[in-house]
Amino acid sequence: MPQALRRPGDLQRAPSNRLTGHRSIERFIQTLQVEWAYAASYRDHWQRRRALMPWLSHYNCRRPHSALGHKTPISRIQADERS
Repeated sequence: MPQALRRPGDLQRAPSNRLTGHRSIERFIQTLQVEWAYAASYRDHWQRRRALMPWLSHYNCRRPHSALGHKTPISRIQADERS
């Protein structure tokens, strides 16, 4: 078993940068719920599931993100690759 999981409470003592990562994930989940899962009425699970990939494409390639200076995640990745 990894050292971090041997004692109760170890997970609470994670480095602070992990907390930032968790906040980012929680924010993404919130956006996913508001802009995709609950934004439309779906006939069934399959229709909602088919709508996920187009939404993810929009989220990553066309939707500006304030945390990225109103740029898209894909433009940020492309800029990093050119550097």
